Amino acid sequence: MEQSSVELIKLTTPFFQIIVTVILIPLIKKGYESRRTFFSLPLQKKMDAIAYLKRHQSSDSRLEKAKHKIIMGGYRLFNDVELSTGIIEFYCENEEKNARFCKAVLSERSYITFENGVIKASKKKYHINFMIYIITALLFVNYHYVDSTTVIYNAQLPAEPFIILAIILYSYLSLLVLYRYLCIQLNKKRFCNFLRQGYR
Repeated sequence: MEQSSVELIKLTTPFFQIIVTVILIPLIKKGYESRRTFFSLPLQKKMDAIAYLKRHQSSDSRLEKAKHKIIMGGYRLFNDVELSTGIIEFYCENEEKNARFCKAVLSERSYITFENGVIKASKKKYHINFMIYIITALLFVNYHYVDSTTVIYNAQLPAEPFIILAIILYSYLSLLVLYRYLCIQLNKKRFCNFLRQGYR
């Protein structure tokens, strides 16, 4: 390997470390955490969660409410006991048919509310989804204006590989967002009917 190539690798190593530590690792971790739901927990923890749901009693105490929120978060469930119970029972009623919906709803639990028997997504979630689609589209457009000689500012690193990596990442996020949205929209009416008919 030529001396200049070795020097270039030494110079760019800190840059790549920053990219990995500050951007890629948090994104991967956040993506992994968002995919984890009640249904991905170990069996014993699922049993503990069901036992907690059965014995839970609502309280007006702020400390008890805070404790309840922490516990439900640990079980990857909604704070609403009835809704969480309904999701688990809906899943068990027909796992093959209902599993995708239940997992999608729980993975989006931070952005979903359940009011008067209706599932609603928060405006913040729509804004996030919109931004992901916009960024993905802009990356595809930008790729057409980049060639092998384009570099990243003063770092003298080729821009093309980074743009391709970003396109792959945001394309995956876009597809994941669309998949979850469709899972919820196509099945939420059935789920709400399940709750209203008193199967629980």
